[in-house]
Amino acid sequence: MAPHATGTDSPPLQWTLPDGSQPAPITVLASSRAVVSGRLTEATIIISTITGKVISIFHSVLPPSDFPVGTPYVDHSPHILMPGLVDAHVHLNEPGRTEWEGFWTGTRAAAFGGVTTVVDMPLNAIPPTTTVGGFEEKIAAAQGKCWVDVGFYGGIVPGNEKELKPLVKMGVRGFKGFMIDSGVDEFPAVSSEDIRKVFTELADEPTTVMFHAEMVPPITASVGDAVQYSSQPPFVPSGPLDHYQTFLDSRPPAFETYAVDEILSLAHLAPNLPLHIVHLSALEAIPLLRKARTAGIKITAETCFHYLSLAAEEVKRGDTRHKCCPPIRSQSNQDALWEELLCEEIDGVIKTVVSDHSPCTPNLKLLPTKFGGKVEGEAGEGDFFQAWGGIGSVGLGLPILWTEGEKKDITIEDIVRWCCKNTAKQVGLERTKGDIGVGMDGDIAVFDDEATFLVEPSTMLFRNKCSPYEGRTLKGVVKETWVRGQKVYSRQAGFNEKMGPNKLHESRLLPIENKPFQRVSKHLLQPASQLYKRPSSLPSPPPDASETSTAELAAAQADEDRQRSQWREEMMLDFAALESTMVRIQLLQNSNEQERQRYAKEKIHILETQEAIKANTAELRRELEAARAKMEKRKRWDEMADKIHGNMMLKSREDQAQMQEKLNAEIAEQEQEMEEYAKLIAARKTQMGVIGVGVKEMMALLHPEEQEPESQDGTEGAETRNGTSQVGTPREGSRSGTPDGLKARPGSRGDSRAVSVTPSQGGDVEMTDTVQTPGGIESSTGEIEEEEMET
Repeated sequence: MAPHATGTDSPPLQWTLPDGSQPAPITVLASSRAVVSGRLTEATIIISTITGKVISIFHSVLPPSDFPVGTPYVDHSPHILMPGLVDAHVHLNEPGRTEWEGFWTGTRAAAFGGVTTVVDMPLNAIPPTTTVGGFEEKIAAAQGKCWVDVGFYGGIVPGNEKELKPLVKMGVRGFKGFMIDSGVDEFPAVSSEDIRKVFTELADEPTTVMFHAEMVPPITASVGDAVQYSSQPPFVPSGPLDHYQTFLDSRPPAFETYAVDEILSLAHLAPNLPLHIVHLSALEAIPLLRKARTAGIKITAETCFHYLSLAAEEVKRGDTRHKCCPPIRSQSNQDALWEELLCEEIDGVIKTVVSDHSPCTPNLKLLPTKFGGKVEGEAGEGDFFQAWGGIGSVGLGLPILWTEGEKKDITIEDIVRWCCKNTAKQVGLERTKGDIGVGMDGDIAVFDDEATFLVEPSTMLFRNKCSPYEGRTLKGVVKETWVRGQKVYSRQAGFNEKMGPNKLHESRLLPIENKPFQRVSKHLLQPASQLYKRPSSLPSPPPDASETSTAELAAAQADEDRQRSQWREEMMLDFAALESTMVRIQLLQNSNEQERQRYAKEKIHILETQEAIKANTAELRRELEAARAKMEKRKRWDEMADKIHGNMMLKSREDQAQMQEKLNAEIAEQEQEMEEYAKLIAARKTQMGVIGVGVKEMMALLHPEEQEPESQDGTEGAETRNGTSQVGTPREGSRSGTPDGLKARPGSRGDSRAVSVTPSQGGDVEMTDTVQTPGGIESSTGEIEEEEMET
């Protein structure tokens, strides 16, 4: 990042040339966003107003105090400083058809949209640029009318192959030919034989050959197109003439693919000659071009703003403003063109985007009145076949592309590459145009990428306000346009009428740039230069009037004056370039001094930082040792945890919780059973007490003499049967099955119990506890032997 003055004690910046004169005037433009060398960055751009060249660039926003008092300085932040667009495909139509367009109106419209260079196509002017004479007329017509730099293409027509090399020497930026009817009689289409001759003639020339690549193929070659299946020949409409689809069907993709294939078949005649396809619209041609580039053929292609922003599906009936050739195709075709353009940096064949501005008068468009047109004569209103094919859009390309590109997530760097850098390279102007760099032209557009505007007659500065974009709102407004260091247009103040096109350099028409002093060197190294003439001892006397006529003397004098004038102009330009270089050197010297001061301060700061880093490093080492010790402890803990985790006898907390719940359930069940057993034992004890009473009674019966008093008292009313006591014995017919006076144990299982006591042999008593179950099965609980009792 370049330094700038920050303290009040710094001396004011002083620039002086070696001879003590004031420095050459400069203009300074700065912004927090500028596209420099294809990258968005901060920048301060210094432009010489003498040569119009960029003499220095700093990648930061320098303050005005870094420059001499009175230096023109503008900080355009946050707007974008970008290279002026190079529109490499424009029809200006002058001379001959100035009612369609002209240099004055066409270049003003270009400046309005940030276009600083346009390249004029060779047709639609009368005469076309197909001969040296036609080119000279074109240059003469452009004098004093150009608001931006203008380059020119030459034309290829049948039989003009011998005119091509002289046109290259005169400075044309390339040649264009049609492979189908151009629409104007003075520019006929070329055949394959004509192309063969052109390739042979220009094989070793530093130029580019371009083609309008539409060609009527044989019917059998139009596979997949409506042309093949039609009983009519190509161009014959097969539907309503004011329906766009009818026109679209008459210009199928096969027209483009067949033409491209024909060009590629002849490319071997000039392997070093760059070839170019203008206004490509059919996606079907892309694979052919990609394959050719892979095979080593030098061929590129361009597409247009309208192919990337308009689609056939949206064209209304009779809206001939959308007619162009090749035609605007479907939305899916548009998406494919975008996809190819977005991979341009890798292997895409579409390298540039241009306007193909081709206007005409409204009556030639046959536009219906509902679209603002007025049809005269017998021509059909809205007839796409009779209407002129061409779209007016010069100066609208940047906002069109920015508006559409937002949907594709493109950047301003992409637009600069497609519309500035690559287009300049296409026409051989990459050393001076298409980028912001030291030694390049100060062509700059100030772009507000957030503002919007409505396309209406006041914002369409070309001559005829007929465009398919009318009524649309576009995003992106050009605030200022600078051409070679001169502000030619401002959104706020309008065009710089004080400067005017008459003040522009003559070389604007032919921007063929030379390095400083190449012009002077060229003259000094010519055989007629004074460097090669032998000095005479005596000056030559003036010629006699009798020897030389007055007319010849006047012609010689005029020629000498012309050479002196040209010499003077070239010397001024060369020394102005030298002067700008000296100014730049002085600026760099001052900047270097500030840089040295900054380096000294930074050195002190670096040393202080170094000591702080050393202290911090020692502290970090101590922390590292503590961390290592902690890490070792954690490792031991981890090992212990692994051992515990690996012990199969140990259960997880979840398993332990489940086992505990199971044990608790079992304990509760056991406790419930214990309660039931306790109740059963108590019942048994009660039963045993009853049995004991029964035993005593039986003993009394067996030994009545010993218990007579008691038995009489205790068994009064008792009955005996066959000498056996019936007390407590279940009676026949008793449902309970229990002895009299006894109740069944509560909670019993529904069975009945009876105890019978019978005497046995030997005087023993046998007690039987019989349980009557619900099933009627009796079970004996055991026998009780009576112990001998003492009387």
